[in-house]
Amino acid sequence: MPGQLVATLIDSTEALPPPHAETVGAAVTTCIAIADGMLDGRNVTSVLRDLSVAAAQWARAGTPLDAVLREVHEGVRLVVGLTFAHTPSRDRETLIDGFRVAMTIADLLCATVTQSYSAAPCDASTSSQDSIRRR
Repeated sequence: MPGQLVATLIDSTEALPPPHAETVGAAVTTCIAIADGMLDGRNVTSVLRDLSVAAAQWARAGTPLDAVLREVHEGVRLVVGLTFAHTPSRDRETLIDGFRVAMTIADLLCATVTQSYSAAPCDASTSSQDSIRRR
């Protein structure tokens, strides 16, 4: 499943100059693995640690934080959507539970990436602000 989701996301994303395009692919792959693992109840501590290290590298490379966070959210949306698409119940409680799960996953991933960007030994906020100004 992660391979198909990554291909879909990379095809649908705004093109970033190299090496940032590879970074987006790596972010998507890692976040999908974490989200999928959390939904299956697996321990994702080591993958979260890998995400944190990778995010610090992306920050140092100047990859815009907003681009990475957009892909984190899109990956979570796809994984949760696929998971709950096969849920026969569409009642209010099931939908609310699904939303809570999605928010928990998104919060954990975004906090991990953002904390790594903040701690990186470069001005990651400038990279993100430059990206926003170019739009």
